[in-house]
Amino acid sequence: MIKGGGALRICSQKPFFTLSPNISARDGLKTVVFDNVDPNWSDYGELRLQVKNCGKAPVRLNEIRLYTGELRFFTPVCSETGLSGVTVPADGAWHLIRFDLNRLQKMGVAAVQKTNGELKKVTNVQFRWEGANSTLLLDDIRVLAEENGQSGTALRLIDWIKAVFAALRDMLQCLI
Repeated sequence: MIKGGGALRICSQKPFFTLSPNISARDGLKTVVFDNVDPNWSDYGELRLQVKNCGKAPVRLNEIRLYTGELRFFTPVCSETGLSGVTVPADGAWHLIRFDLNRLQKMGVAAVQKTNGELKKVTNVQFRWEGANSTLLLDDIRVLAEENGQSGTALRLIDWIKAVFAALRDMLQCLI
């Protein structure tokens, strides 16, 4: 299950971070480029991730922005809250957070609802945080297919993200 050893470590004090299909990781002598991600998410119904707040105060994931153009983005609604964001308690436990890709807010406006058909070319995935200065761990980020309301086969993005986490873990191991 989730152990956190290969999780992506971020600081909540930074307002956001972005995953892009054109990401690379550098380990001293070697640079690994991850560029084979399918940008068409129109057939996928759910984005889910595991988050662990290692701090002493709750942190809020205000929204996830799925960019389909330089300035155009869609914000999926959190399945648990029905809102664009969710609060992650400071309990040191892993929390599964699910976002419905068929309930998208265009440009973050709740009144403008769209479906996953708008996600034909996702260029960046941006996570926006608010709250105390905490160390957050993210792991097991998945985009899942629609299959009668159940999670299905994950997009190739899973393999790409696992490779990113593995490269980051290896780079961090060298620093320790």
